[in-house]
Amino acid sequence: AINQLDHDMTAAIASVGQQQLSQINTIIGQRIETVSALNGFSLDNPNEMKLDSGWGQAYGVSGAKKPDSNLGINGYRYNFSGITIGSDFSAVNDTYGAVTSIIMGDVKNDGAEGKTKYTSLVFSGFKSQDLQSGKKIHTSTKIIFQKG
Repeated sequence: AINQLDHDMTAAIASVGQQQLSQINTIIGQRIETVSALNGFSLDNPNEMKLDSGWGQAYGVSGAKKPDSNLGINGYRYNFSGITIGSDFSAVNDTYGAVTSIIMGDVKNDGAEGKTKYTSLVFSGFKSQDLQSGKKIHTSTKIIFQKG
């Protein structure tokens, strides 16, 4: 019988990749809110307003996936840090942007099999659109490349 199973490192890295995308989504969301606040200023002709800007943010995250002792599955610990650099512009009340993120990290299995290091490169595009109803629609797309 199998006494202990280990998390598949590929699956662990994929799970951490989802957390990386969540981090990038949070950064983009914060940027959209900042630009939306700037768009709220009163202008003589708001239809002509265009705001172009570049920006960046560095971050680091660490965490753990707890083991499941009932099934004998080890957990894992992870760390990653990255930088996200973006550029966006606003036209009227809509915001369009492009983002590149470079993330380096590692995943260590609690079963002491070693540490897997990886690098991720993420390209993102986003659009925030104000609707006539007063609501907003945020749309984004991402392509992620990982080497580990």
